[in-house]
Amino acid sequence: MIVRAFQVLRRLAALAGCLLLLTASAAAQTSDPDPPASPPRLRRWVDVQHLQLGSRFRWVETSSGRLTSSTVQWQPQVRARFLADADGRLTVHIGAFGGRNFIGGWDNTAAGLGEENHDFNVKQLFVAGRLNGGVEVQAGSLYFDRGENTELISYDNDAYLDGERITLRRAQGRVSELAVTAGYFGDFTKPNVFARMN
Repeated sequence: MIVRAFQVLRRLAALAGCLLLLTASAAAQTSDPDPPASPPRLRRWVDVQHLQLGSRFRWVETSSGRLTSSTVQWQPQVRARFLADADGRLTVHIGAFGGRNFIGGWDNTAAGLGEENHDFNVKQLFVAGRLNGGVEVQAGSLYFDRGENTELISYDNDAYLDGERITLRRAQGRVSELAVTAGYFGDFTKPNVFARMN
């Protein structure tokens, strides 16, 4: 069953690649580019910053030869913000991801070992306000501010903490950004923001 699921995923990926090549080829052959379309009206209120649906095959064997994981997993990720004003000075941010705890962002499918789960939690929900002079204030369930690090050597992109942050951004000078965060880092088994906002 696992091999069959893997073969189906591989064929779907190959088909998607072929469609992408055909679309790119057809677009390259047109001589007149289409005029730019005006953004939809919804864009004034909603800014979808990240939308992703990932899948992977996870296989783990211990040094003694015991198979502990052999499953196809999936992970939905959505990051968006709602704009209260046209300039985006006052926004409400939301981040919804898969996973049932702080360190787990992937959900098991029915293909393979392990319990099937389809968790999708709102992990971040906060209000942000941009003030004059490059100052931004945030409060609620925040993303981690990783600075120049990536999720490979720092916290995952779906990590969460509850608190406040003030950030100063400058276009010139030796320091381009300075941020101070105060809050609570915990509730590792409660990824849903509505279960831990107390």
